[in-house]
Amino acid sequence: MKDASKIGLAIGILSGVLVLTFFISNGNFDVIKSNNNTAAVVLSTNTDSKLIYGKFDSTDKKNLLNVSTSTKKFFGDYVSSKIITKAQTPTSNIDTKSISTLKVCSDTWTQKTDYGAGIASAVESAVGFSIGTKGYVGTGSDAGNNAHADFWEYDPALNIWTQKADYGGGKRSRAVGFSMNGKGYIGTGMTDSILPSSDFWEYDPSLNTWTRKADIPGNSIYPAWRHSAFGFVLGNYGYIGGGTVYPFTTGNGYTYFKDFYQYDPLSLTNGLDTNGNPKGAWISKADFLPRAEASSFSIGTKGYVGTGYDSSAVYKDFWEYDPSLNHWTQKANLTGSTRTAAVGFSIGQLGFISTGVDTSTSTPVYKKDLWEYNPATNHWTQRANYDTAIVGGGYGRSNSVGLSIGNYGYIVGGVLTGGIAYQDTMFSYCPYNNLLNTTKPIPTVGNGGIIQ
Repeated sequence: MKDASKIGLAIGILSGVLVLTFFISNGNFDVIKSNNNTAAVVLSTNTDSKLIYGKFDSTDKKNLLNVSTSTKKFFGDYVSSKIITKAQTPTSNIDTKSISTLKVCSDTWTQKTDYGAGIASAVESAVGFSIGTKGYVGTGSDAGNNAHADFWEYDPALNIWTQKADYGGGKRSRAVGFSMNGKGYIGTGMTDSILPSSDFWEYDPSLNTWTRKADIPGNSIYPAWRHSAFGFVLGNYGYIGGGTVYPFTTGNGYTYFKDFYQYDPLSLTNGLDTNGNPKGAWISKADFLPRAEASSFSIGTKGYVGTGYDSSAVYKDFWEYDPSLNHWTQKANLTGSTRTAAVGFSIGQLGFISTGVDTSTSTPVYKKDLWEYNPATNHWTQRANYDTAIVGGGYGRSNSVGLSIGNYGYIVGGVLTGGIAYQDTMFSYCPYNNLLNTTKPIPTVGNGGIIQ
């Protein structure tokens, strides 16, 4: 880390290409990537960290890698792939706060404010999703096996939790949830009486209200009931599948479901809800596999499901669902060990699976590793363990909530190694080279600048 105190920005045109010239002196800066004529530098002030990056010729890349405490120039091209070889004399200075910048991080975990601001009970098997710039977590069961209905909103900008209206279906654990079109959805799960359920509710954050929608279907043997299912969203449709149920009426052991459904929120097949809006409808799609506590997420137009367990084994297999073909395709197995009750979330074009418990051995092994999936290469890469955010490290955990808000992933709650220490802790993950993988238009700025 170099030492500095001033960061200036000038803008000019060279051969019809936008040039950004950055002056760094007496400030904090780090080079976080430099290859293939692409480099990046982190600029830090007392209150924020900023990333500026672009294309460079070999000379400037060398200068960038050997920046001294004296004033240096750092310039790049945000517009085209041309390599800038010479910077124009700057014509104006612009406050860096006017530039579209993001906080700098790469493959790092940070501990955040505890779930529910220390008011909510530490829970496992809760539900979470994001709507816009906020995250939402609720339900779950505590160490006394008591289900909960409380529901909380997390604001990452302020790092605070705010309690919202309790889940409309009442106390619940092992439910499934997702969000789409500005609304959140939670359904299935186990009630406080440890009975499985099939109801499905919509949350409107603008009104802070819950509305019951069309119940989730079951199968021909045990209609309606299930818990520990998986879910994701593709476009304007939600998807739920799998799960398990214990048939209390017969006592014949658990049944593991493979059925899979698409939810259309605008369908009038089931009539109108109490607000006069469509209840929506569930459409049967291609079966998955009998599976409970699987991890899932969506990337672009595809859904992904993997890990989990059934009556015979714990798994690490991984599958892709294509809604245009209504077809499942097996992909590369999770490189890490078999596991169940892990979390899944996606950030941009990458998917992630973390934590969980491997029950394939005589002594269950609770996990704390993180694996990144790239669908373009069908490859898994191990990233930083979640417990790197804890001084001295931490324990593996399972049955946590996983969600993403913007360019960050989150793990909330769960139960630690041994299954006895229930958690309300929360951790935020910033992916490897997160900001370099982000393309974001630079907004128009004043002071004579020409960024458009």
